[in-house]
Amino acid sequence: MISNSSFLRAACLCAAVMFAGVFLLQSVTAQTFTLSKEQLIKYTAKAEFERFPDGRPKVPDELLERLKPLCAEEVLAVLQSKGFTNQFDGGNWKVLHEGRKLVGRA
Repeated sequence: MISNSSFLRAACLCAAVMFAGVFLLQSVTAQTFTLSKEQLIKYTAKAEFERFPDGRPKVPDELLERLKPLCAEEVLAVLQSKGFTNQFDGGNWKVLHEGRKLVGRA
């Protein structure tokens, strides 16, 4: 079982990666952006999980299940409480499946 502090650290990391990805996608158009395995490991060094062959942290399925009931505001509140004060969603989300949440590895 994952402890609450590990869960919060992992949730912050997941949310930071997600919001950083959204920011990068919005600011970089018509360009592909790929981090090398070494860069992925460097930028996610605090992740305490095993890794995929390309270097991405493999967030446990149990943790992803625990994230499903959270809303974006709750995730942002955790990020802000951990010092990630410049994270935002930009308001450009589009609901594709009413009543379903998308939670997964990015």
